[in-house]
Amino acid sequence: MNTKSKAAPEPREWLGPSDLMDFSDLALSAMARSIATGKKERERALAAHAKVRAMPLAFRHQAKPATASAVLRRREGDAVDKATLLVALLRLGDIPARLLFAEPPAEALRGLPVDVCCGPRPMVEACIEGEWLRTDTFIFDERYVRAAHHRLHHKHRDAGYGVTLSGAIHWDGTRSVSVLGPDYAGADPDQHRYNDAAEFARSLGLFQRVRYLGHWALWTGQRALLSRALHGLRSRQPAARPRSGGRSSIPA
Repeated sequence: MNTKSKAAPEPREWLGPSDLMDFSDLALSAMARSIATGKKERERALAAHAKVRAMPLAFRHQAKPATASAVLRRREGDAVDKATLLVALLRLGDIPARLLFAEPPAEALRGLPVDVCCGPRPMVEACIEGEWLRTDTFIFDERYVRAAHHRLHHKHRDAGYGVTLSGAIHWDGTRSVSVLGPDYAGADPDQHRYNDAAEFARSLGLFQRVRYLGHWALWTGQRALLSRALHGLRSRQPAARPRSGGRSSIPA
């Protein structure tokens, strides 16, 4: 059911299961209930976001994107895995949600193994109180983002390690944000929306699909290299600073 937003279906049409969102899984349903009980819509969205963000960003060999229940069982995952689980938890919490894919700017990938970090990155859009809001802050945990900002300040750079200094650290469920900055968070009316990564892959032309799956193989095949890069940066994180809106408060 991929579509452009200018011809978008009603929000509630983005509530059902999909190939990767196996709502019949008991553990997945139980997790959704545990974070949604007694909460208002925005609180449910933030609870789901916090649960997914807290999961370690990890890379493992897999021939195709994992289902939401598989990600939940592993309790870790890559960006696509975490996006799949977040959309599933949002939908099970009666919040319409969907995926977008866009390539990060090259400068934001400096400091990481760029040959395996290129390719489309997922963002999640959730319809909260009647407004579609997007975020990718669930991909990296707060400790990592703060460490990346600190390293960028030290190197006098604006972007790198998967984030930018103008990017968000937190998401409060009231506006669209991105770790790559406000321009990346802005809505594109011509950008396609998808139920999951499997639907995204099917929508691509042959060349694009081979390219996407090739990036996928590189990401998962070189998971140790990626994991070391992420762990090395996170382990050098200085003492936590007070929150200050969506940006880092760590000085240069």
